[in-house]
Amino acid sequence: MLYLCMIVSVALIAAGGWGAAGEWPRLGMAALMAGLGISAQSVKYWREHRVPTLELEELEAEKALLLQESYEKAISDYRSLDLLKKELQDRELIGQVEHMQHVSQNLLAYLEKHPTKIPLAQQYVDYYQDRAVTLVQQYRELEESGLSTERVEAQKAQLKETLASMDGAYAEQFERVLSDQMLAAEAEMTVLRQHLESEGLGREKAETHIHLSRSAKRAQNGFSLERFLDSLFHGEGSFSIIPQQERVPVLKRKLIQSALAMGLGWLGAHKFYQRKKFWGVLYLMFCWTSIPFWVSVVEGVRYLFMPMDDFYLQYYRKD
Repeated sequence: MLYLCMIVSVALIAAGGWGAAGEWPRLGMAALMAGLGISAQSVKYWREHRVPTLELEELEAEKALLLQESYEKAISDYRSLDLLKKELQDRELIGQVEHMQHVSQNLLAYLEKHPTKIPLAQQYVDYYQDRAVTLVQQYRELEESGLSTERVEAQKAQLKETLASMDGAYAEQFERVLSDQMLAAEAEMTVLRQHLESEGLGREKAETHIHLSRSAKRAQNGFSLERFLDSLFHGEGSFSIIPQQERVPVLKRKLIQSALAMGLGWLGAHKFYQRKKFWGVLYLMFCWTSIPFWVSVVEGVRYLFMPMDDFYLQYYRKD
């Protein structure tokens, strides 16, 4: 199906270019726009549905195949849950599923970089995520029934409670995958503490130094970039997945991307800034109309008010 769409888009673009330069300019432009639209959607579909091929050249063929199959199943279940989430009506459950997907996304990204650790997450792949898809699907079916009897509401409450308890299971599985790294870090810290104590720099002296440093910071007046970033990236009772050293670059890109979209978006400036040359050229081609202007203004406002973590995942980390 994807290849068919690409063939149709190429044919429409070729016919549109020939018609626009010939005797049917309006018809040619319409065909060209249709071809470009189909091509863009095809590329988007390919990006969203492709499964990364893990780097497993050093492993035996049979073992590599099993790891690849497990990873593909995890990706498939993740996407299924994403689709089901969009069909839910219960805002509380939607938030719960989004939090689970947040953990899953980070875990899958880690497993892609460290595929040999997939066996440590096998329970997550084969059971937890698979059960989450089934439970959300059951909840959605109850919603679609339109019934609000006591038994239906009790069943829905039980499903939500069970899904809420799976947060801990997701986190436990991710922690299990990271166990060897945490053990290595703990061993390194133990050695470092022993070395500091041998040099006369024990825990009490370190805590005194930290207390004095914090007191000095609190005594400072005026604007504090550190405090500003903490309030921007961390809400009350929340956390940010953005590493400390990347917060300023993420904020900078967010502001620049938003400004370009609202100021020069009709020329595709924000798309070129994102390295999306195809979309930048498309905006330039139709800059004589008002469509790119209004679309880019909406995009600029969206960039500006998008949560920092979402912007980091969608526009910064992918680079």
